[in-house]
Amino acid sequence: MKASILVGPKRSQIRDVPRPELGDGDILVKVKACGVCRSELEEWQTGKTIHSIMGHEPSGVVESVGTQVTAIRVGQPVTVFTGSNGPFTTYTSCGYAEYVVVPQENSVVIPDGVGFEHALGEPIACLVSAYERTPISLSDRVVVIGCGFMGLALMQLLKLRSPRELVAVDVDPGALERARKFGADRTCTPNQLESVRWWKDGEKGFEVVVEATGAQKPLDLAGEVVNAHGTIVILGAHGVRQVDVGLWNVKALTIINAHEKRRSYFMECMKNGLDLIAKGKLDMRSLVSHRYELEQLDGAFADLESKKSGHTKGVVMM
Repeated sequence: MKASILVGPKRSQIRDVPRPELGDGDILVKVKACGVCRSELEEWQTGKTIHSIMGHEPSGVVESVGTQVTAIRVGQPVTVFTGSNGPFTTYTSCGYAEYVVVPQENSVVIPDGVGFEHALGEPIACLVSAYERTPISLSDRVVVIGCGFMGLALMQLLKLRSPRELVAVDVDPGALERARKFGADRTCTPNQLESVRWWKDGEKGFEVVVEATGAQKPLDLAGEVVNAHGTIVILGAHGVRQVDVGLWNVKALTIINAHEKRRSYFMECMKNGLDLIAKGKLDMRSLVSHRYELEQLDGAFADLESKKSGHTKGVVMM
């Protein structure tokens, strides 16, 4: 089969490789689309997993099934989790290839009317899990710091809970414009938000702050603008970070790590997210901004790296 192989820093090659082997409880999926995720950007930049196939957001059509598969049929459209970016399996069958193999329990049938490029199971599951774990009441003021793909998608879900005010924060005017489209009551830059401090006036801060960038400064900002006894939801994918635990202690904050590691619940969240897309409550069409061919994978990551104007979510189509 054809696959994109990482051969060095910022360099991939299309090669012919063997199809992954099909186990008794597995399904073989012909990939139709695979999302380009920021969590793999460093891997592409450094080439640290040289000779690997990346991609953990594939969807496609079931081509064959193992002898013990009962829940999935040949010909069904599915979105799958490959296990390449999490703890669920040791599989190395990944999405930037013509085919992937996953256990049947790592797949969800795509509802009618939902396109392959919109049925990106892994981020959808993460978003629904984050939504379910974020406590919001009608009286709460909520701020989302970072209006990229994940921030904008979660904003749509948070809007379903009708908080008193939903504020979007980003450095990019285009991102703020998109945030208004997706339900933000108010938008501002980080510099504008820095004037908000809970110790100046408790009513100025926020009961819930979502950090959706994966960077140090926005995480610092989250701690500064959240009210005492408020909640910080860490949605961004972080490496090593420093936080002002003293400030967090003084404020008696609740910290929610919104990343999900329970497979059965993760897959339930994936199914629920796809249902939301099918019902029009989560708009993925407007979030997928760029489409690429498999041969253009390096360009897709380069656009993500440079934060190309208008870029929200890239998807490789096959």
